[in-house]
Amino acid sequence: GRTFSSNSMKHNYSGKKKASDLASIIGIITGFTLIFYALRSGGDLKIFWDPAAAMITFGGTFAAICMSYPIGLVFRMFGLAIKVFSEQIRHPEEIAKDLVHLAYMSKQGGFLELEKQENQIGDKFLKYGITMVVDGLDPLTIRELMETEIESIRERHTMGQKILRSTAAYGPSFGLLATIIGLIQLLSNLQSGPEG
Repeated sequence: GRTFSSNSMKHNYSGKKKASDLASIIGIITGFTLIFYALRSGGDLKIFWDPAAAMITFGGTFAAICMSYPIGLVFRMFGLAIKVFSEQIRHPEEIAKDLVHLAYMSKQGGFLELEKQENQIGDKFLKYGITMVVDGLDPLTIRELMETEIESIRERHTMGQKILRSTAAYGPSFGLLATIIGLIQLLSNLQSGPEG
């Protein structure tokens, strides 16, 4: 069979890169740059800024989100939004190598050696499972607990996605409302004439 030396199997478990979604970041920067250029070429940027409209758009969207979801989940959404661009992505092959390494170390030194390796694991989910192995839980219980953890993570992410989708739906609506209110105020000022 295949054997592994301690040197060949030495890796930092994390093996994961801060794989920022470069394409999304480039797209956002490019989009805002083009919009800024278009606005700037049309005159003074101040004419495009209306504090009242911004309050209606952003404040209204935030208020609607707070009325739709628990406040704790709303603030957690910002963390999820950041993860979209800085999520730690690991290839399945890297995880498989970690598991092979841990199995090898466990075979060589038992749970005591596995416990030493536990502190070097950067993957929280993998570390959760190894901790239960070290604690001596039976395989069926470990599997059930890890499946429960997977379901919990899935539910949290699903809720975060719902909040972000709701934000994307409410934002344009309040933006349109701000535009209509601005037009009404503009027409009112025009009708009143320069003398008021």
